[in-house]
Amino acid sequence: MSSYTSKLSIESRYLKNDFVPDGDVKKPAWKKARWAKFDHDWAGKRRYPKSETWVATCWTPGQFYLAYQCRYSSLNIYQEGDPAKDKWGLWERDVVEAFL
Repeated sequence: MSSYTSKLSIESRYLKNDFVPDGDVKKPAWKKARWAKFDHDWAGKRRYPKSETWVATCWTPGQFYLAYQCRYSSLNIYQEGDPAKDKWGLWERDVVEAFL
């Protein structure tokens, strides 16, 4: 079994007020955030510079927020299937995930 070897770390910034998460990373909350960049696979071994991704986090006493900015030249999407069913292998497509 492989272990995760990346040294990537991120600092989550405290906010006094909650906000509506709507994908707008130009909001003041995200301008104050510390953004971290990565372009490697889940194991931290293979790099994919054309899929460079930026992530930032913020928190308030009641909420935890994540924002991602991803660079893609094209997206892989599922055209088939029932959207209510699990998509096995989705993690090998154009996705970002957070495990807390």
